[in-house]
Amino acid sequence: MKMKKITNLVYILVAITTSVIFQWTCNAVNPTFVVTMSATNKSYSTLLSSFRDEIQDKKLKGTYGFQNDLPVVAAPTKPAKYLYIDIQADKGMITAAFNKNDLYYMGYAHTADGAKKVRLFKGAPTDVRLIFPDVTNINNRYYSTITGNYNELGDRASVGLGAKPLNKFINEEIYTKKKFDIQTDQKLALMVIQTIAEAARFKYIEGEIVAKFSDNSGFKANPKAKSLENNWDKTSETVKASTGPRIDLELTYGNGNVVWKWFQVGELVDVMGILKYLK
Repeated sequence: MKMKKITNLVYILVAITTSVIFQWTCNAVNPTFVVTMSATNKSYSTLLSSFRDEIQDKKLKGTYGFQNDLPVVAAPTKPAKYLYIDIQADKGMITAAFNKNDLYYMGYAHTADGAKKVRLFKGAPTDVRLIFPDVTNINNRYYSTITGNYNELGDRASVGLGAKPLNKFINEEIYTKKKFDIQTDQKLALMVIQTIAEAARFKYIEGEIVAKFSDNSGFKANPKAKSLENNWDKTSETVKASTGPRIDLELTYGNGNVVWKWFQVGELVDVMGILKYLK
């Protein structure tokens, strides 16, 4: 099963400096984002906006809660559909797959020994037709013993989030050392999940990554970012339940330390990028 591209739907954002080209092509089966090396923070934010556009139900936008215009993820489908993002580094490309129902990262594809190979987390569909359908050789499809949940991935602050850390990791670990093991999967997942999915969910995280996007070390997840990542359900529910401007919500991290406290729904809306679909 090959994915046919719609050639008349291509958006290309070109940075004039050494910093990047983000190219978004839309695909007839699943949309694909092509991200080449050295991205600018502006084109990165444009990428996230396009990502949100692809997973939202436009009819639900602005319908959750009091006076806001936040997009809402479309209702879940069975089977799930996947959003693919091509991340192009200096020495090669990986393709990350996200579940469109909840933005969960499922794994990635890469090229090795002249063939496209897939590394998927536990819980990803085993039916070849459902995810990375162009990789039909079962010997080129690896299923991990761990899931992509944070409690199995390690410290979120152990990786840098931004163009340079991600480019360096793909170059060195995937295409130079060719390290295809659980530890590599964990580190890559921490970078991809937070740089794409979490930044799409929360504009606060997007802003922190943007501020250090071209730094060698990138942004390291702080307690405020981690608490948001742990509470997409809770923050989405609070916005949806709001009937007026007043709310009372706090988020803690670590030993019960309060890192966020909101009394106005507008303040909460400002840190969010997209709301989870809720019945």
